[in-house]
Amino acid sequence: MRDLKRNRQTFYYALYQGNENVVDSNGHKTGERRVSYSEPVKMNANIYPANGYANTAIFGKDLQYTKTIVTCEMECPITETSVLWIDKEPYDGQDNLVPYDYTVTQVARGLNNIVFAVSKVEMRNG
Repeated sequence: MRDLKRNRQTFYYALYQGNENVVDSNGHKTGERRVSYSEPVKMNANIYPANGYANTAIFGKDLQYTKTIVTCEMECPITETSVLWIDKEPYDGQDNLVPYDYTVTQVARGLNNIVFAVSKVEMRNG
């Protein structure tokens, strides 16, 4: 696969950092844990058109929607635990972090490039 600069598109990724304790408004631990990610990092790579399918089920829609990202940057730190902002920016107009829209499904490392299979997810604030 080729990695032409003119084909590259901008997206953002955040790396998994572990779990953190959730605290309430008084600073007390609630007993819940939340996944923690790094700050979003800007990257350019080839993002191939989406493919997938949507099924209607009794309890709603089952959306299987994937894109493929290819890069020749062999030191790219993205893994299966990373999250991505591909179709939107990671911050809104007031510098608030918006929910990510893709997760990494699989990483395939070759001699000259890395291919990421990514799946669309629906995330909500709160």
